[in-house]
Amino acid sequence: MPNAASIDHSPVPEKSAARPSRYIRLVLTAIAVSTLGVLISSWSAYANLTKVSEVTLQRGRAWAALNHITEVLSEFKDVETGSRGFVITGEKAYLEPYHDGVAKLATSYPALKEALQTSGPSNFSWGSMDQLFAERLLLASEVIASRQKLDAEAINNLQLFNAGKASMDAIRVNFAVLSNFQLQRIEAINAEVKRIQQHSQLVTAAVSALTAMLSVSIVLLIIRERAVRMGLEAELRTSNANLEMKVATRTTELSEANARLHNFAAEQDHAIEQERRRISREVHDQIGQVFTAIQLIFKSMPPNRLALEQDRALTQALEIGVKSARRITAELRPPLLDDLGLSAALSHFTDDLKQSSSLSYSVQIENEDVLSGPQKLMFFRVTQEACTNILRHARASEIAICGQTEMDIYVFSIKDNGSGIDPANIRIGSMGLRSMQERASLMGGVCSIQTNPGQGTLVEIRLPLPCSEAEAL
Repeated sequence: MPNAASIDHSPVPEKSAARPSRYIRLVLTAIAVSTLGVLISSWSAYANLTKVSEVTLQRGRAWAALNHITEVLSEFKDVETGSRGFVITGEKAYLEPYHDGVAKLATSYPALKEALQTSGPSNFSWGSMDQLFAERLLLASEVIASRQKLDAEAINNLQLFNAGKASMDAIRVNFAVLSNFQLQRIEAINAEVKRIQQHSQLVTAAVSALTAMLSVSIVLLIIRERAVRMGLEAELRTSNANLEMKVATRTTELSEANARLHNFAAEQDHAIEQERRRISREVHDQIGQVFTAIQLIFKSMPPNRLALEQDRALTQALEIGVKSARRITAELRPPLLDDLGLSAALSHFTDDLKQSSSLSYSVQIENEDVLSGPQKLMFFRVTQEACTNILRHARASEIAICGQTEMDIYVFSIKDNGSGIDPANIRIGSMGLRSMQERASLMGGVCSIQTNPGQGTLVEIRLPLPCSEAEAL
């Protein structure tokens, strides 16, 4: 019985004549399978794009709901602030935010309830929320009526004040539940987007591998059959041209998508800072004015109006309130950053930290005039995040904050002498580290973290400077 080798080399004319047809069929089969793989890849890409569009729309709705929740809570705060301000001062100007808040709640609260009736948390009771809504408005109106009837004596009606505070605290708790639920929805949607992207990458890799295997098979068939090779080379050139065109198109689309994502992230960061500025201004203007008014009223009272213990307690409470308002204002938007610059803002920030910790700090910022306002704000926020991490985890005793120029680069660093970070214990996607890196990236810089267990940590940001600023140095 002849073996395979003897069969291959035997001069059999009829088989030799049939051989080209067999190779052509193999080549056509390989091309068909490759085309099917491209179709599957295209269909998968289209399906994934549709899914991403759907979940993106859901994420937008979740963000809109979160903003709606924040607006309604702000209107409740306007009602509370206006009523309390009127009771304390008797000035009718404080009734404007109260009336405005009541008018807005008449439409915004039912709209929020309708929007979240089917998409809210399962453990949330709108019946209880309705009772709190009615109770809060009723107590506010009673407080105002008491002030109008009893004049300044209404301030002593602690029962109404305590009831109003308890009602508002309960409202805040309920709105925190709603906000956390929306944030969890957004996180779940982000996870779904990531899963879709991973699935798309997996399909693309599988199809690419299959295409590569088929290409190798085609090349081998072409080598063995001269006549078929010429036709297959033409098809392969056409396929490669189409593939390059698709790759170029896809690369352009990805570049545009990355640019849109970068712009969106920058816009979101800007919007957050604007909201911080607005809230800071409201805390300073409204709460600060309330405490100032209380202090003025208290000072205008007869010296022996209150018992000594009550006098001290009230004085201490007012001082704590004023300090808290200033601290919250500074944390939301440090006024020194706009007025005196980055070095002064960081020095003030570290001075505040010294009061609550035993760490020693040094701040040395050079040539900060070359930095723009957003860049200074980025360095300040990174310092806040880094110092928070150090206080929580590093067990350090010293922190050094430095900023200086090196040619056309501005180098900003935060170094501590703490326990360092064990790379094995760093959580993937850690929000603190990611936040610092993303803030630097939005400004065109690079954030690197150098650490070894027991040897401290160095957070360094290298930020390219514009040519004009670099030449000025």
